[in-house]
Amino acid sequence: MPKVESIRFGEVYEGRFSDYALPELLMGILRGNLTGVLDVILSSERRNAVYFKDGVPVSVSLPEVEARGAARAQIVALFDAGDRSFRFKEGEQMPADAELAILQTLPLIYQGLMAARDRSTVRAFTARTQGSRFHLADTYPRGVDPFEWGEAVERAVAALEEPKSAEDLAARDLGAERAAVVLTCLDLADMLEILEAPKRR
Repeated sequence: MPKVESIRFGEVYEGRFSDYALPELLMGILRGNLTGVLDVILSSERRNAVYFKDGVPVSVSLPEVEARGAARAQIVALFDAGDRSFRFKEGEQMPADAELAILQTLPLIYQGLMAARDRSTVRAFTARTQGSRFHLADTYPRGVDPFEWGEAVERAVAALEEPKSAEDLAARDLGAERAAVVLTCLDLADMLEILEAPKRR
């Protein structure tokens, strides 16, 4: 299945969250520097849409998700929408009367994964990297900033300059669950280099 970042102007990318998890989809739109609209098909005829400009969410209208009010809260609630169909159309502009809300992608994914009842994305990363050590990659992709997650997370991410394990991060005032989410987010953003797991004796 090709990734969303491969589409061109005017093209449409359709799928389901069971095949293309929302955190990966958001990162793909950012990587592709895409401008367009993500429609999420929920239960009625009301349109549930997130508009993007140059890969960044800039307007949110999700009337059918549980959260109301702030755009960030609405997208965070979408992390628990379940196996829904989605459709991204590259090139569609947001309406002139749409409410503007510019959101940074990586902190948004971090909040979404922390709040979600669905732990599948974090569990998949944890299973794949069990026993591994990590450090930060040399370069960050455009448009991501890991340091909107609070001081404790900022200190822990800075400590990844030398190889650390998930257990090392958990011990730095994060706890196991938050450490796993931090590492998952960094991996999604290609900001994490995963080293070989130490050999067992």
